[in-house]
Amino acid sequence: MKIAIAGAGAMGSRFGFMLHKAGNEVILIDKWIDHVNAIRENGLKADYNGENIVEKLPIFLPEEIENYKGNIDLVILFTKAMQLDDMLQSIKSILSQETKVLCLLNGLGHEDTIEKYVSRENILLGNTMWTAGLTGPGEVKIFGNGSVDLQNVHPAGKEATLKVVQVLKEAGLNPEYSENVKYSIWRKACVNGT
Repeated sequence: MKIAIAGAGAMGSRFGFMLHKAGNEVILIDKWIDHVNAIRENGLKADYNGENIVEKLPIFLPEEIENYKGNIDLVILFTKAMQLDDMLQSIKSILSQETKVLCLLNGLGHEDTIEKYVSRENILLGNTMWTAGLTGPGEVKIFGNGSVDLQNVHPAGKEATLKVVQVLKEAGLNPEYSENVKYSIWRKACVNGT
């Protein structure tokens, strides 16, 4: 699957790294110029549960993505909530009628912003309990275990969502299809709020 990670900080780097290792074609998109330059020059350096691994992944600044040639099957959003609209505006050239968008941001109501750029049938909401940390530009520490709950926003998106679940499973990201992902999202929002 061709996957774009929009917001390649700690969590975006983790997901991009694991999806790439599983054989997917992954591109990273991030605003932090030092991070982008470090990955371009040296690859994404990962301390993966104590093992040092370097993976060469293409990375773009949001304003450069219009130069990307190719179709994207899935965009996984990991921006900060206040950056979501700007990121989607910047990457709209890679959002086709077939592109699915999985939102793994903390917080609530992001589907309303996403719907300005893709149809409701293509929006997936999720909640992740994975952890990661950036130790510097282009360097991520990936440790421990986690999971992902996800669900389609519109009933017509269930079949595509189940395909995304399979891709995440093959990457070792422990996905679960949820019949009520908003419960998980609200629960995490309450925990983060306290």
